[in-house]
Amino acid sequence: MYLPHLGIDLREHFRRFHAKKDKAFSPASQAVVIYALIRQTNENLTSSHLAKKLGYTLMTINRVFAELEVAQIGELCQKGRERCWTFSDKRTLWKQTTPFLCSPVKKRLWLKSHQLKIIAGLTALSHLSLLAPPLLPVFAASMHEWKIWQKLGFEELPSAEGADIQLEIWHYDPDLFAKNNIADPFSLYLSLKANQDERIESALEEMMEKIEW
Repeated sequence: MYLPHLGIDLREHFRRFHAKKDKAFSPASQAVVIYALIRQTNENLTSSHLAKKLGYTLMTINRVFAELEVAQIGELCQKGRERCWTFSDKRTLWKQTTPFLCSPVKKRLWLKSHQLKIIAGLTALSHLSLLAPPLLPVFAASMHEWKIWQKLGFEELPSAEGADIQLEIWHYDPDLFAKNNIADPFSLYLSLKANQDERIESALEEMMEKIEW
């Protein structure tokens, strides 16, 4: 019943999922894309497989699939009791998803006397190109790891002065996609692409040209 002159609206309304095609992917969706890019095959990317490999719940992966579907990235189909995502090839996937991807870095901070596991930032780029390494080595970690380290006594310095390393806190676990303890090139590219230094831009191009699609 709809009686606007009496201020009455008794019609049924249902909330539906709406996602914008120009909206940046969630960290979980970006993690799924990065995983697909570094994986050997694009087959068997089921919701349960992705949840297990990336540490997300099935509900989160279903939200990821909804984002991919709205953005028209790859194809989603039903495989048994669960959904499965496939795409044509990695080069096309990277080209299609780049507008939706953003820097994985949530926060940058400085620490003293701690050599960590995953190399990131300009330090990682120096391993993957001819760029000279920075004065302060750069590492990456998830927020979960950082909270554990804080309990162990790791203290954040107020500035780079007196620091021995720079630590990037990522929106997703960099260890999931690292190779030889070096951050994956796709996340690395996204973390540095906003830098307008010509040397860094050139090094990023060099790194991306070496990728075997």
